[in-house]
Amino acid sequence: MSKEADSSGNSDGNPSQTISLKAAIKKVVNVTNSTLATFEQTTDESSTAFASRLTSLARQAKYIATRGMATYEQRGNYGPQII
Repeated sequence: MSKEADSSGNSDGNPSQTISLKAAIKKVVNVTNSTLATFEQTTDESSTAFASRLTSLARQAKYIATRGMATYEQRGNYGPQII
């Protein structure tokens, strides 16, 4: 290993550049995490609203289907008489 290389693999031996690089990486990671958290929160809120509406529609569709099946099964009681 050369005299100029330090233990972190930095060949120029300038610790201020290493510190500023670490600080820059830390800042980018924090901004990325913040952005992803915002996206996740927005997605969760919209998913919850969508699921709530979908549940309501499914409940109404089930009621309509049940009523339709009951009406269809009673068709023989009210059909035209064959003479």
